[in-house]
Amino acid sequence: MTVRFKSKEHKSKFRFAEGCLYNYQLNLSKITTLNERLELLERGSSVKAQSYEAMPHGGDVSRPVEQRTMQIADIEARLANLRSVTQPIARMMESLKREYGIDESLNKKILELVELRYFARGSWPQIADKLQVSIDTLKYWRQQVVELTIEHLCL
Repeated sequence: MTVRFKSKEHKSKFRFAEGCLYNYQLNLSKITTLNERLELLERGSSVKAQSYEAMPHGGDVSRPVEQRTMQIADIEARLANLRSVTQPIARMMESLKREYGIDESLNKKILELVELRYFARGSWPQIADKLQVSIDTLKYWRQQVVELTIEHLCL
């Protein structure tokens, strides 16, 4: 089964959304790491800590406060970007866990597809065998999952 795209723009959205699914786990760990770095920088922001030694990763001795502020702003911007592509996927996964007019067992299988394909990077034949469905069925579900992801990402 081939994915049919409505336009070049739709193809681009589809690839972006599917990339967000593939990178979801990695992005969650990046968020954790950046939150830890942010906490470290903010702890070093006290008046006592305004010295060269207290600056994480070294830096310009003459402007430690300004540099720390810029680092905090950079981390906050990166966090906002990562959250903008992870939170919608988390909401989508939660909505799939609830029953919305689709058979609950189908929702569970679609969730398994997301976990096996995008999070565990399984192959289509492995996933088809595990879920006991055809590869064409999986690819149809893939289309639905990515379309749902596009909706949740507001693309």
